[in-house]
Amino acid sequence: SYEDFCGSKTQRFSHSPLSYYLRYCFPVMAAFALAGSFLNWYIHRSERIKDKSAAVLAVFANYFILSVVMAGIVVATQGPTWPEGLLEMSLLILLVYVFFSAAPSCFSFFLLCLQALVTLFVSYTITLSDITEDYGTSSSQYYTLKVAFSRCSYILVVFVLIMSLGAYLQERARRNKYLQCMLMAQQRDHIITAKTKNAKLQKDLLHNMLPPSIVEELRKKNFVNSWRELRSLSHRHLGVSILFA
Repeated sequence: SYEDFCGSKTQRFSHSPLSYYLRYCFPVMAAFALAGSFLNWYIHRSERIKDKSAAVLAVFANYFILSVVMAGIVVATQGPTWPEGLLEMSLLILLVYVFFSAAPSCFSFFLLCLQALVTLFVSYTITLSDITEDYGTSSSQYYTLKVAFSRCSYILVVFVLIMSLGAYLQERARRNKYLQCMLMAQQRDHIITAKTKNAKLQKDLLHNMLPPSIVEELRKKNFVNSWRELRSLSHRHLGVSILFA
């Protein structure tokens, strides 16, 4: 009947991965995302916090706590197949941290990866011990956990190695670019200082050789390029003699 069909659909949806993520994962991740955004906004707007780099530490702490909380939810609610859910959540959190946390450092990303690996292995050890005591080593729960852990641990380790290498290369490129910008700024300041010093020496020399009015006209015309232009600036005075002492 139609009621049985709707009931079966509702039951399948309630046990589907989408229902699980909407019920458990999405509210927690949304709450932490809003909290991280608020902390970032508050630190940059607050006048009490002088060191604005604290925003980076706050964002990292937010993602670290989120990873721990989500790992606890996954392990507590998914049964023997929790390594698969933990792998999905770890990959999602790490990718979001890389692309949406305002240029994360390689060290902070490595700490998140290490936290995911430690959580996976520690939770596996505890869960395997509990399943062995409750169901034995010949139970389906025992083999399900071991298969899920072996597959997910391999994928997570490979992902961590590749992403850690990429984060290291990216941070190294950013630091090299920063050093190049600093060197260019120092060279520019040196050139400006040398040019200012040469202009002052040139002006003092002209003041020693020419009258101030001629020097001022030269400055207005951005100096001259030929002897004829220089003679056009000279003034003719009748009845004037020069005495050399």
